Amino acid sequence: MGTGAIGIVDSGVGGLSIWREIVRLLPWENTIYVADKRYFPYGEKSNAQLRKRADRIVQFLIQKGCSLIVLACNSLSVSALPHLRNRYQIPFVGVEPAVKPAALASKTKEITVLVTTKTALSQRQRMLINTHAQGITVHLLSSPYLVEAVETGQINSPSTLIRLRMILNKKNIGKSDHLVLGCTHYPFLLSKIRQVTRGKIRIIEPSMAVARRVREIRRPKQEGSKQSGKHEFYTTKGRQQFLTVAQTLLGQLPSEVNLVNL
Repeated sequence: MGTGAIGIVDSGVGGLSIWREIVRLLPWENTIYVADKRYFPYGEKSNAQLRKRADRIVQFLIQKGCSLIVLACNSLSVSALPHLRNRYQIPFVGVEPAVKPAALASKTKEITVLVTTKTALSQRQRMLINTHAQGITVHLLSSPYLVEAVETGQINSPSTLIRLRMILNKKNIGKSDHLVLGCTHYPFLLSKIRQVTRGKIRIIEPSMAVARRVREIRRPKQEGSKQSGKHEFYTTKGRQQFLTVAQTLLGQLPSEVNLVNL
């Protein structure tokens, strides 16, 4: 596997939950993050629109020297991943709701999957449930408000907590003992979700699994290296807002964000 940078793509700040785990697991790797805020949210775009956006951003990342690209967005993965794998000669890692592990581990035979509307309606989501959750009651919930709350940095807002309580009430989740976070924005709400569910439900989110998959592909030869990787951040709109919210969510990098016209 080549030693070029790892590219990471999302419509906004959500993919930073994936970026964070990749950097924790592979701290010596260089990364390039693109937030396509001009087309936020991806969950409201058609498959054709998302494939077109993916092509433009992937070409940019390849020109920047990326040798592996992570689609850090469920909607983008559902719409564009097969297309990109067929078109480009580098590896891609996508994200999808962890229905299989939740279904296998459930003792109540009920799970809840919190996704975006596009993911909820996708053929891939139906396939995951039909294949891996036979005999399991799956409560499929979506809320565009939660994505917007994270994107604007309102994770500690009282209204966000109220909305979470409305979504994750007993009527909606039944006897679920596992909650799958099917959007990369949602891990930034983890503490609030735990507050609402009172620790009575196991929460599964994708970021560490994606980071492990990236490590498998890279087959790191620099493991244990004390040298830290370099990280570049780009956004297609709202540079200052992205910088402010990203620093709020991560409490660290980025120190600088570049505006790019794609």
